[in-house]
Amino acid sequence: MKTETLSFKIESELKTQFQIITKYNHRPASQVIRELIRDYVLTNNIPSQLTTDVMTKSELNENLHSANNLSDLCNKLGI
Repeated sequence: MKTETLSFKIESELKTQFQIITKYNHRPASQVIRELIRDYVLTNNIPSQLTTDVMTKSELNENLHSANNLSDLCNKLGI
């Protein structure tokens, strides 16, 4: 996997606190930052076109289906 460098500015006090905490937890600061970026990407992932279309139709009350209970839902979904 190809890696790249990311440069950014951070307040001195926040940087110091971060370094103290990562050192205390015996974790390289770069590793923690990579994990934070991965978590951010996973939780803020852009939905696929299909998901976007379904969400739009739902907001417009189009193609909505209902079920009386779990059994009815499974039946309608064919599972």
